[in-house]
Amino acid sequence: MPRDAARAESRPSGRRARQNRHGVTDRAIDFLRARDEEKPFFLHVGYVGTHSPWEGRPERHVSRYRQSTFADVPDEASHPFGRMASESLMPSRRNRREALAQYYASASEVDEQVGRLVDELETQGLRENTLIVYTSDHGLNMGHHGIWGKGNGTKPYNMVEESIRVPLILNRPGALLGDQSRSEMVTHCDLFQTILEHTGVSLPEETLGERNYPGRSFAPLLAGGHVAEWPEEVYGEYGNLRMIRTRTHKLTLRYPGGPAELIDLVADPRETVNLYADPRHADLVADLTGRVERYFGRYEDPVKSGLRVTELPQHNTEEVWRFPDTDSTWWE
Repeated sequence: MPRDAARAESRPSGRRARQNRHGVTDRAIDFLRARDEEKPFFLHVGYVGTHSPWEGRPERHVSRYRQSTFADVPDEASHPFGRMASESLMPSRRNRREALAQYYASASEVDEQVGRLVDELETQGLRENTLIVYTSDHGLNMGHHGIWGKGNGTKPYNMVEESIRVPLILNRPGALLGDQSRSEMVTHCDLFQTILEHTGVSLPEETLGERNYPGRSFAPLLAGGHVAEWPEEVYGEYGNLRMIRTRTHKLTLRYPGGPAELIDLVADPRETVNLYADPRHADLVADLTGRVERYFGRYEDPVKSGLRVTELPQHNTEEVWRFPDTDSTWWE
């Protein structure tokens, strides 16, 4: 058979592709119906619908947003600390209004599919005995800072607020206090510990001996309570980029040679001014740098450390740390 013919045969037809559009939800519902009802279950459902390209979403959703003002989405100049890359260069983002309508349509479609899962839980009488966690693995810029996409929407990679802040909604009727919004800063490391506590699962001592897990359970917060001495900062790592974010500032470090950024999130919430080299902030830079080094010195996996990314297997062609560590490669 000719190669082109084989390729065409293996590709789903338009009708079949449409039928499989919600295959993730279909499979999840199949799992719920076929599970062993005598055993507890953990079901992870991952949607990719809000990713680029921002086009081709169901018209019944897109048409709802085409006349929107999108006044809540800043239309900003390009991020001042790097050049556009990856999704920031995709053609579908050139028509800003249409791209935003398509994105919001994607979010509506995800909501619709989550609703199907909640309906199934209610049908099976599982709703009040199931903890639902709605979250994401990263944030998203839709023109914020001139960036489209996430941390790899610029080179060097970024840690702007829209890239690092993710939705986190937990719900279980009768078990959690609903209609509350907490101000504590948490990460998925904390979420991991929280799920364990909520479900009454303890890690084996052998595992605890092998793994030095960061994070704390915030289960008491879900009931409206308080956790003493909750951390006032969070940390992040993306390849050879490391970050600390406090209530007032964010320090981004790129190893081994920079560039680095210090942002005053109170005075400069749109992250336009880099204070890292300002001598008036030298003490703050030293303090935050020390915190980053102590945190990762305690919790990093020596085998998979972000400082070893050039030695680790390559997973995609956009790993900026594969290039020589020079400003000319990143910026020009």
